[in-house]
Amino acid sequence: MDRWNVLPSGVEELDEALVGQPYEWLSNFPNEKKDMSNALSAYKKKNYGEVIGNCYNAVEGISRIALNNKSTLDKNIKPFREKLSLSEQWTSFLNNFYHYANTAKRHADEGRHELDPAEIEAYLYLTGIFLRLASQKLDPETS
Repeated sequence: MDRWNVLPSGVEELDEALVGQPYEWLSNFPNEKKDMSNALSAYKKKNYGEVIGNCYNAVEGISRIALNNKSTLDKNIKPFREKLSLSEQWTSFLNNFYHYANTAKRHADEGRHELDPAEIEAYLYLTGIFLRLASQKLDPETS
């Protein structure tokens, strides 16, 4: 899939730095790259719930790879934080990332059918930011 056909049509520099570069880093992780590809395709189609689900799966998958386990993201947050030597602030981000996905997509929250497109684009970008951070922590040569 050509990622440029499905990148958000926001600011080109942000698209490349926050989505394109993390997407390329995922080349060594085909399942997580597929999740991001699916998220990008869903974003283009305005299927916002699927954007959230696929972004979540990409981060959960990277946490499982980093920790060599099959645990869900909620169980992996603390050990993933420790593995990446994340600050409390980034741990808070990861917790909020998890809770946003649960509220907006994974559970029967009342507002799950009224997702804000601007927030979904931000969630997609935040996923890229987190994947970029994880790539730098797991493989410093990606810096």
